[in-house]
Amino acid sequence: MAKTVGPNLPLNEATKAQYEKMVTLDLGDLDKSGIAELTFKGRHG
Repeated sequence: MAKTVGPNLPLNEATKAQYEKMVTLDLGDLDKSGIAELTFKGRHG
């Protein structure tokens, strides 16, 4: 629906980008702990 209406959804885009990065790093099965892996340097090797 959002694509049809065309609203600006920056939080949605940021969340999607983080999830896609998690998937490329093989962290896609994690919950919010995956975001910590991306956020805090040195947590993911």
